[in-house]
Amino acid sequence: MKWMMKAADSPESGNRYGYFRTVFPAGSELVIYATDFYELWNNGQFLAYGPVKSGEPLLYFDRFRLSGSENHVAVKVHGRKRPPELWCECPGTSVSWRSKCSTAYDAESPYTVGDAGFTEYYNLDCGEENWRSPEFDDGDWPSPVAGRAIREDHLLPRPIPYQEERERSPLRIVRKDGEILADFGEMVYGRLELSGVKHPGAELRIDYIEDLVHGWAQAENRRAMYCDKLSGQASTFHWKSFCKRGFRYAAIVGDIEELSALTVREYGYPVRKTGSFRSSDSRLNRLWDISERTLRLCMDDIFNDCPHRDQAQWMDAFVSSKAALSVFGVTDLTRKSILQHAICSFSDVKLLSPSICVWTF
Repeated sequence: MKWMMKAADSPESGNRYGYFRTVFPAGSELVIYATDFYELWNNGQFLAYGPVKSGEPLLYFDRFRLSGSENHVAVKVHGRKRPPELWCECPGTSVSWRSKCSTAYDAESPYTVGDAGFTEYYNLDCGEENWRSPEFDDGDWPSPVAGRAIREDHLLPRPIPYQEERERSPLRIVRKDGEILADFGEMVYGRLELSGVKHPGAELRIDYIEDLVHGWAQAENRRAMYCDKLSGQASTFHWKSFCKRGFRYAAIVGDIEELSALTVREYGYPVRKTGSFRSSDSRLNRLWDISERTLRLCMDDIFNDCPHRDQAQWMDAFVSSKAALSVFGVTDLTRKSILQHAICSFSDVKLLSPSICVWTF
C-alpha cells in the first residue's frame, strides 16, 4: 500500500488547497500523484501541472528528474471533494515534508458547471503568494498527516505525453464602463495570469465569456459562464488561476488602477499534424480549419466535450478519437479514454456518459 499525505490542519470537507514543501538531494527522480490537481515547482521554477484525470484502479503518476544540486520542491494541491492529498516520493530517499492548508481561498466559492471545478475566490492579504520560493519561511508549518491508502498496483506510469505549455496574449484590450475586456480572438483553454495595481480594499471579478452575443451562457441570460474573484486590502497583485478556464473574452471588473500583465498559460496535448484536407470549396476548407482548431482545443488528458463548460468526456469522444487519428495520428489518448469510460461509467452492463473522473451524471 502507498499512503497519501494530507495537508495539515485541513478539514475533511472539499474545495480546499494545500501546500507541501521539502528538499530532495541532487539527482533525485521524483514520482508524484494527487487526487485532483497539483502544481509542481522546483527551486522556484515551474515544473509541471497534473496529473491526468483518472480513477481507480488506474491512477497515473508523473515522473521527473530533478537537476538541481539541491532541490527545494514545492507542491500545491486542490482537493475538490476531499481534503488536499498528495503522494510524492523519490524511491530510495527519505525526506521530511512540511504542509499547510491554504487560508487564501474561500472554500464556500460556488461550483461551476460540468467538471470545470470550483470558482476561485482568493484573498490577497493572506501572504501565500511566495509559497513556492526556496527562501519562503515554512518553519512553523507542521508535518502532513496520513491520508488515504492506495494499492501500489493501482499507481501506474502516465500513459500519454506531458502537455505542452504555451503563453497566449490577448489580441486587444479595451477599458470601458468600469471594466477591462480582453479579447483573445478565439477560444483559449488554460490558466489565466494577471498582475497590476488595484484600489486598496477593492474586489476584482474576472468573468470568463464564450461570446458577447451568443453562446451557452447567453442562452441562460448571463454573459459569463463563471467568474473568479480577488479581494483584500493589498493594492499590488499577481495571480494565476489554479484550474484551467475556457473562454474567448476575459472581463476584469472592479476598481483597478493599472493592469500590467494579462496572459493565458495553455496546456495542450502535444499534437503534430500528419493529415490534411483541401478542396475547391472555400467554405468547406474554412469548416475544416475550425474543426481542427476545435479538436486541438478539446484534446486535454481526455477528449473534452468542451473546455469552457463541461471539461468532460462524453460519448462524442467516439468521433473525436477518429478525427485525432486522421489528423494527428494519435492513438494513446484514445486508449486512455476507452479505459476511462470502462472503469468510470459501467453500470448494469451499460456504458454511461460522461466518463469524467469516477462519477457520472
